[in-house]
Amino acid sequence: MPKAGRKMPEPWLKWLRDEVALWKNEGIIEDSQARAIMLRYPQTGEETARGSRLVTLLSVMGALLLGVGVILFFAANWQVMPKWLKVGIVLGSILIAYGTGYWLAFEKGNYPRVGRALIFLGTVLYGSGIWLIAQIFHINAHYPNGVLF
Repeated sequence: MPKAGRKMPEPWLKWLRDEVALWKNEGIIEDSQARAIMLRYPQTGEETARGSRLVTLLSVMGALLLGVGVILFFAANWQVMPKWLKVGIVLGSILIAYGTGYWLAFEKGNYPRVGRALIFLGTVLYGSGIWLIAQIFHINAHYPNGVLF
């Protein structure tokens, strides 16, 4: 049995399936060779596409829920914390989310969907951080401008 190759994007797999079928029809390769070629690429079929969509959906939902949980944690304990700790937690959580997401998606490369979901979480935390830091230092501004920041 041939060793499985690296994963390919779905458009490439579709092209490969079409090419292998064409090669079989033209007599270039036999059925056993066609099967051996397709076995080298494990991401064939709808189950993998469905599974990858599920991973993406769960990653994004997890990032959203984690972001909401962090925001609720800040809101519940906000009055008790000193200003330097508040700013440190806001900036630290943003840096950790972005750093871990970048590492998983691009440096390590094994978990691109989870990494991108963590980058999305960093974006949510950045947006909430703008409002929280404005609240910490009692910054009076035109509130719609916060969205622009």
